Amino acid sequence: MALGVDMFCWASVHEGSSVHVPHTHPNSALSGVFYVSVPPGVGQIAFDDPRVAHCPIFETNQRQHQPVAGELLLFPPWVI
Repeated sequence: MALGVDMFCWASVHEGSSVHVPHTHPNSALSGVFYVSVPPGVGQIAFDDPRVAHCPIFETNQRQHQPVAGELLLFPPWVI
């Protein structure tokens, strides 16, 4: 029995000072990133929660994380 669910995958290879521009993943139930390797000096991944702008009790809407090789991060598709 088919569930009628589509799965989309993509890959990015970043070298030097390349970056991913902030974006969301519309029409997705779950998003994630897998780090195959992490060179020395690589920057952090940042997650921005757009809901915080409407809820002033939170200090910040951004969380940053230093990735490690072999790590899988899963997150809601609406974070930026």
